[in-house]
Amino acid sequence: MAEQQVVIPKIDPKVFRIPRVNRAVQDKVYETLKETPVMPIITEAKGWPDIPQGIELYYQNIPYPRKGFPDAEIINALHHIKKDTALLMGLFANKELIPSFIVFNLLPYKWKIKVLNSFLYGFLRKANSNLTFWYYLPQYYCVFAKELQNLIRFFLLDLKLNWDYSDNVALIFCMFMEHDDAFRIRVQDLFNSVTQEELLKAPIRTLRKIARLIKEREKQWPSLVNRITAPINILCVLLLIPRYRRAFKKAVRLADWKKLQFDEGDKYWAKTWQFYDAEGKDFETRNAELNAIHKNMPIPMAKINYN
Repeated sequence: MAEQQVVIPKIDPKVFRIPRVNRAVQDKVYETLKETPVMPIITEAKGWPDIPQGIELYYQNIPYPRKGFPDAEIINALHHIKKDTALLMGLFANKELIPSFIVFNLLPYKWKIKVLNSFLYGFLRKANSNLTFWYYLPQYYCVFAKELQNLIRFFLLDLKLNWDYSDNVALIFCMFMEHDDAFRIRVQDLFNSVTQEELLKAPIRTLRKIARLIKEREKQWPSLVNRITAPINILCVLLLIPRYRRAFKKAVRLADWKKLQFDEGDKYWAKTWQFYDAEGKDFETRNAELNAIHKNMPIPMAKINYN
């Protein structure tokens, strides 16, 4: 019998903010094929307005849809921006540059804002050269990605940064969460592990708790731990300054916390990540829970076909 194949449906062009004429297939497509040779069988794809918000894929014998759309070209475009972002986070975390940061912090606030706006302009100019044609219309992002976008935007705007730059930076992080399950599940799990009240009452202590949980729960990629904890450590230092602390608390207060946490579908998919202890549960516990959901029946798998 011929091996069954699952066809990844093509993404509907109507979801994009700007229409595109050409979609050149890049190397990341083939890398994705190599990394994920088989997957559960897709039965249906839905997007707004058929669902309240976002895009979802439904699979055979799986009770919950998966958020987002596995478009290899978007993943490829984001890959370069994620690398640049990680490099920048590493730069800010470089202890040898602490004297320079101290001098920067002594500048009048208006000067600091001008410097930061110039910095963001350079970063966004390159990012948008890769992503401009891949941005969705707002209603096609999942609830979590949109709410994280709001939180970041509130924070940056309260610091008096340029409105367009603040909105654009927040949108890029929204894209990261929408198109990278590895990041989204982990970040959602961290929001799921603390309360809004904790962050408002003791933000630095709570952020340090989050950094500790990342190290405890990540079992496979220590480099990913560093990429997530670096911005958290930077934020902890910034929150020692009253202006940043007030802006952070205001953003947290305005956030809809339920939208930042797991829903039942997110909890299901978090259990499937073998090397990340979502909700503090080890692999054996999560695997037992999955078997109970599926009543020990295997999930049908098929070879991926992008044609």
